[in-house]
Amino acid sequence: MTTRQNPRRNTCRKSLFAIAGLCVALHAQADGTLTFGPMPAMLAPGDSFEVAVRGAGFDEHVVGGGFELWFDPQLLALDNVQVDTSVWEFLSSPGQIDNGNGRLSDVYFNSFAAQLPTGDFAVATLHFTAQAPGAGMLQLAGSPSFPFASDQAELITVDFGAAALTVSAVPEPAVPALWAAGLGVLGWRRWRARAGAGSA
Repeated sequence: MTTRQNPRRNTCRKSLFAIAGLCVALHAQADGTLTFGPMPAMLAPGDSFEVAVRGAGFDEHVVGGGFELWFDPQLLALDNVQVDTSVWEFLSSPGQIDNGNGRLSDVYFNSFAAQLPTGDFAVATLHFTAQAPGAGMLQLAGSPSFPFASDQAELITVDFGAAALTVSAVPEPAVPALWAAGLGVLGWRRWRARAGAGSA
């Protein structure tokens, strides 16, 4: 005895699976992004510079969170981190800097203000010194110890950004000076040769 399956029933099942998959995909989308502010256009070894870390597009009111950072230790040294206490007034930490491995870990920040941060907001400022010429990346990551949370005591899904930067080699000051001096001597010798030819 063979049983025939109802085609309507199969279509209904497929539709339910599709709807469930869509709900999971929508739920998995990030509720905000932690990203960098504008990067410096030109850097040379020895230059000190700042990079802002900002929240962007957060749908929820954020009570707090944390992040980690990876960078190339041959290219950059991280000097210090300042959490923006005008936004995160309750409790914060600049984290642990490990310049040997190019890592910043466990930066965290919290607010219990009447108006909690939402949408776009400041998080921290990173102070770097360029070490050597080359190209590299700054990569933000989530902190396992300090996840982002909303005022509804729910975890917030966050996308963590990355940024590229380049440190350019700068010629030694002596090299341009030697070129200029050499061109000056050549010009003077030409002028002197013309002056000597004109008086003879």
